[in-house]
Amino acid sequence: MKKVILTLMVMLCLFVSGVNAQNDSDSKTPTVLKTGDVCPDFSIEDIEENPRSLRDFKGKYLFIDVWASWCHPCIDQQPFLKKMAEELKNKNIVFLSLSIDDAKWRWQGAVQGYHFEGIQWHVQNKDFEAAFGIDRIPRCIVLDPDGKVVDPSVSRPSDPKTKEFLLQLKGI
Repeated sequence: MKKVILTLMVMLCLFVSGVNAQNDSDSKTPTVLKTGDVCPDFSIEDIEENPRSLRDFKGKYLFIDVWASWCHPCIDQQPFLKKMAEELKNKNIVFLSLSIDDAKWRWQGAVQGYHFEGIQWHVQNKDFEAAFGIDRIPRCIVLDPDGKVVDPSVSRPSDPKTKEFLLQLKGI
């Protein structure tokens, strides 16, 4: 009984102090990425199930719209994302819709069923969410041409401030 109580006390102390009970010393991904951090590579695939990489967009700014098929506010952002992508098509920026759906078939069904356009990819594990501390969606992220985080939580495409922010980026 004493061992159980001692174990529970240690776990409680670790939880309260914010220390991760797992040994992450070998991890290449920081607990939560912040402005200026280099975004690591993640296991991602496109709608045809081809493996992809965020590094495919090296040399361009990358606006990542994180969404899921079950998230109605996310789905509501798609027309605004499409409009912003059209308005900034001659700029040095790419717009990516990145699904965090657990079930790939739900993501594919939503893309086809809602007739979403643009670049639609799916992240295949929870590493991406953990790296950006994503606890709710929709969530938008901006990376610079070198793959560094410009803003880990920029405003949504429907917010006029988003386009203003993007137009102020150096070299866009």
